[in-house]
Amino acid sequence: MMHLSGIFVYPIKAMGGISLETARIEERGLALDRRWMLIDEQNQAITQRQIPELSLCRLRIVEDGITVFYQDEQLIIPQDENKYPEQATVQVWDDRLNALIASPEINDWFSKQLGHTCRLAYQGLSSVRLTSAKYTDAREVSLADGYPYLLLSEESVSFLNKKLEKPISIDRFRANFIVSGAYPHAEDDFHFFQIGHTGFKAVKPCARCSVITINQSTGEAGKEPLKSLATYRKRNNKIYFGQNLVYDGIGPAKVSVGDQVKAIQKRSNE
Repeated sequence: MMHLSGIFVYPIKAMGGISLETARIEERGLALDRRWMLIDEQNQAITQRQIPELSLCRLRIVEDGITVFYQDEQLIIPQDENKYPEQATVQVWDDRLNALIASPEINDWFSKQLGHTCRLAYQGLSSVRLTSAKYTDAREVSLADGYPYLLLSEESVSFLNKKLEKPISIDRFRANFIVSGAYPHAEDDFHFFQIGHTGFKAVKPCARCSVITINQSTGEAGKEPLKSLATYRKRNNKIYFGQNLVYDGIGPAKVSVGDQVKAIQKRSNE
């Protein structure tokens, strides 16, 4: 029986994930998932593509926000929108949206620790960003690359690891939901399905970039697993691994580790 074996949120885009036992489902993604991001001097999102060391930033959810740990330093990031003194138009890929900008003290801390001039942007409740309407009707989305949720099966990673000289950890793929009890790439066949009693729709396979070549524990990059994935997961010059999802429900819901994952309607083979 397929079940949910892992839940992860990434409050600050491109930084470390936090493992949860239970999580609240919202239209734009898991609660707290990718609500913050660093931006450069042109107000564009900074990711591990530009600064691999972002993977070394460890996060913890605290009562009033997020604590960031980097090397021997730590900093509390507030969730209260009133503690963000500035607003700016920021960019995530082709999308532009209004965001709140953190205080100079917070921005200076990140710039000093990472050795790059940057500022922290926060997607407040009134800041609306929509998914592409190319694959499904437009939905609200966080600061994630494209869609509110990303799912991957343990079996897909195990199948990949058999092809690698040195196995890699599943955290390379930065998924929100990890499922187990399936066959490799069972997520390719998902369309409408449930995790527990909560409905989701699989929108499209997730196209992968160089971020999955970065070891999330060391910040070091290599050629794998992109090199091996290209031999069997490449289509139309893109490498696909995992499924992008949207929430198929109304109002808040929740999921928990151990919930059964059940297909409602599988994807057509056409």
